[in-house]
Formats: sequence, C-alpha cells, structure tokens
Amino acid sequence: MESELKPCPNPWCEAAERDGDFSPLAHRVPFGNWRVSCSSCCMRGPTKATEAESFAAHRQAAERAERDRIVAWLRKQSATALAHDLAVFDTYAERKALEMMADLQEREADAIEAGEHLK
Repeated sequence: MESELKPCPNPWCEAAERDGDFSPLAHRVPFGNWRVSCSSCCMRGPTKATEAESFAAHRQAAERAERDRIVAWLRKQSATALAHDLAVFDTYAERKALEMMADLQEREADAIEAGEHLK
C-alpha cells in the first residue's frame, strides 16, 4: 500500500530535490489511529481511523498541491502573455498615434500653404 503514496505535498520539502527519495510512511498514533508523514520534512497528514484512510488523505493532499502548482504556473504564464500583448498593443497604438499626428501636421501644412487656414 505504501507504493500508492505520492511524493510529499510540502512545496519546501527537500525530498523533491532527491529524485523520488521522499519516503512517506504510515505511522500508528496513540489511540489506534493512523497518519502519513514525510521522513524528510516531517510534515504530517491528518489522523484517520484506518491506514487506508490515511493513505487516501495523503494522496488527496499531494494531488491538491500538484493542482495548486499547475494553477500558479498557468496564472504566471497568463500574466506574462498579457504583459507581452499589452506591450505589443502599446507599441502599435503609439505607432498609429504618431502616424495620425504626422498626417494631421501634413494636412495643416498643406492648408497653410494653400492659405486655407485664414478662412
């Protein structure tokens, strides 16, 4: 059953850096309950009535931690992409504004040359 355990869900656990040497273990705690804890960082899971329940709780915590890491990465990627898109848009908008100003100045110069500005 220990082979079904996932790596420690603690993001600061050094075991993750040792390529799978996380060694979570099920321990019997006082009053006959069970708990899974990491042998590296000593993070303890919830106390459950049976060993199977403690394993299930540990797997859920590990899956939730992995999901949180993925969501954080996706948010970072989205923010980076948005910043890039805004920078591109700002450059485009700036270029268009400069083109419009140049066009307006050219028309004003043409109007002055033709004497239309005095009308």
